[in-house]
Amino acid sequence: MWSDMRQLSEGECPGIKLFTPCATWEANSTGQAILYFLAMAWCFLGVAIIADIFVAAIEQITSATYVLKTKEGGKHVVPIWNPTVANLSLMALGSSAPEILLSVIETVIGPPAMFAG
Repeated sequence: MWSDMRQLSEGECPGIKLFTPCATWEANSTGQAILYFLAMAWCFLGVAIIADIFVAAIEQITSATYVLKTKEGGKHVVPIWNPTVANLSLMALGSSAPEILLSVIETVIGPPAMFAG
């Protein structure tokens, strides 16, 4: 893989100049900084939207209730989940979901295609 790398001359930058780190910057470093900032803002916006959807899903799940009938014929609405335990458990699951999915994919695909690291 590294054998096909050639020696770069002074000021030469391989690949797309915007996303390739080089020893020397192009003259338009302000434009690059603006584009990096916009890309980072776009990523944070995506994470914020996904987090809002995830929290709304947790609230929907933990707000589930059932009707408990008493011996006298009365009815009481009882929550299924303890809100604190449910929120902590689901947030822990959500924060470790990428690691869990990678482990499942590694198990299904097998060792030759993917390695832990």
